[in-house]
Amino acid sequence: MGADGFLATQQAGWNTPHEMTFDMLLCTASADDGFDLSAYLSLLKVHGRFISVGLPEGEGWRVRPMALLANGCLIGAAHLGSRQETLDMLQLAADKGIKSWVERIEVGEKGVAEARECSLPAGMGLTC
Repeated sequence: MGADGFLATQQAGWNTPHEMTFDMLLCTASADDGFDLSAYLSLLKVHGRFISVGLPEGEGWRVRPMALLANGCLIGAAHLGSRQETLDMLQLAADKGIKSWVERIEVGEKGVAEARECSLPAGMGLTC
């Protein structure tokens, strides 16, 4: 899917070697527990953009002014889109021949074990 690597964000100091290296971060987080926004913002180059498309519950993220001043980064969110925009996006995908990437895993202990061993570049969504 085009990723050159990944960052293990649960390790202490995970962000330090990558500070000011990204033009844009696309955040899909659906939770905000333990989410240190400042660490993510430090990854952005000058005037880099942090865009959230997730809808975390809870108190939300806290932003310290110093986290914004270091690189003049910008924080934004995606417009969830109207029905027409969704139809336009699906038409674009059809026109460009973009296909979904689906792997089915059986529900149960065996399936959970298989999912944990799986290493997909962009993550996995489980549906019933």
